[in-house]
Amino acid sequence: MSRRIPALDPEALSAEITSLSKVDIDKLRDRWKAIYGKTPSREIGRSFLIRAIAYRLQERVFGGLKPSAEQSTSFAFSVENRKYLAYPRLLFDLRAP
Repeated sequence: MSRRIPALDPEALSAEITSLSKVDIDKLRDRWKAIYGKTPSREIGRSFLIRAIAYRLQERVFGGLKPSAEQSTSFAFSVENRKYLAYPRLLFDLRAP
């Protein structure tokens, strides 16, 4: 059963995000599990854990992305479109005609 994290006010959010940098990695993994509902991979580093947790906390206080932005990000990071990410200059030719 996942533990529900209550929404924070902006001042408490700031304090919570600041405190994340002082927490050890095992506590960050526990916090990730509480927020996302699953255990993070051992491959995920400390700085990413902090950023992902901070993002989710901010999302709860201020709201998430608009649906159109979510579609754009899911398109950009989908497996089918990795070739475009690997070679971004193939998408647009900015040279003068």
